[in-house]
Amino acid sequence: MENRSGGQLLGWSEHLIFLLTFFIVFFVVTLFYEIYLQIEGSTAVSQTLAWGFITAVEILVVTLVQTAIDKYMENRRPGLSFFLQFKARASSLGLRLDRKPLAGVRDVALILLLVMVPLDFLGYLIPGVLPYMASTDVGSFFGTFTPIEFVTFGILYNIITGIREEFVFRGYTLRRLVEKGRRPSAWIVSAAFFGAMHLQFSDLVAFPVGAITWVSSALLIGLLFAGYVLKTGKIWVVMAAHGIGNVISSTVIFFYLQDTAAATANLLLFLIRIYLLFFFAGGFLVLIYWKYVGNALRNLRNLGRQVRTLHAMDVLIMVVVFLALWGIGHIIFV
Repeated sequence: MENRSGGQLLGWSEHLIFLLTFFIVFFVVTLFYEIYLQIEGSTAVSQTLAWGFITAVEILVVTLVQTAIDKYMENRRPGLSFFLQFKARASSLGLRLDRKPLAGVRDVALILLLVMVPLDFLGYLIPGVLPYMASTDVGSFFGTFTPIEFVTFGILYNIITGIREEFVFRGYTLRRLVEKGRRPSAWIVSAAFFGAMHLQFSDLVAFPVGAITWVSSALLIGLLFAGYVLKTGKIWVVMAAHGIGNVISSTVIFFYLQDTAAATANLLLFLIRIYLLFFFAGGFLVLIYWKYVGNALRNLRNLGRQVRTLHAMDVLIMVVVFLALWGIGHIIFV
């Protein structure tokens, strides 16, 4: 039986297997993150190198685990050997070469300059948000870096974080939801999950404006990234955009921590000095690619319209999956 969005309606046993696979995979992600958290008293450099190694191993193990689930639980492509299934699964999660990398580079620049940078700028303009971000674990971590460490290992750490989070949210989570025939709900769940993982309840009580700003920005970015991957299948583009966006955002925090007095005295001038060149570059890209940008906006709007075609079972499963992922992911990312 098909639902109105063109996907198959699954039985409850299939739904339970589907949720079980998420629990298994996110248990693996949690395990590796906990291993990383055990690295105490080490330098920022060693933490960055460990972060990269653990992320690489985590992606490999998650792909292997999901391949085993494909072969022994869901009977996906039964005629293929484990090795060939592993290659197919890695490709489906976006771990493959792009035959048109230059188009991807263009998309990275557009996503960064037209969406991520303006969102960061507007968020930091809100009184109290920049000090709030500087006081989070992210700000505290980069506050330990020297300038040389920040432009080397700090950048590397941000890029690795972009790779890891995009693999989890837009690679694994989005792909597995789409495989169940639920593109609109996959789009919403993956974005909502990404936004929720940026929510810290203690901050919501202490400084609600900062917490809400951070979550709202993550939700909008999640919708954009998920929509892009659904349209193109290019996860490396959002990995790069996420990582470079993290670098730019962290640079603002780093400069703020280096000269808090100057930033506090004239916040607008402080931010303009950092972002002005990005704004000029973004305006230049709009002039060149305005038709492409218009098409991208229409694609997102069309995806949003599909949400109205969801079957009641879609909505129920969307809520269940979101709550399950949020519960597990909150342990992982907070």
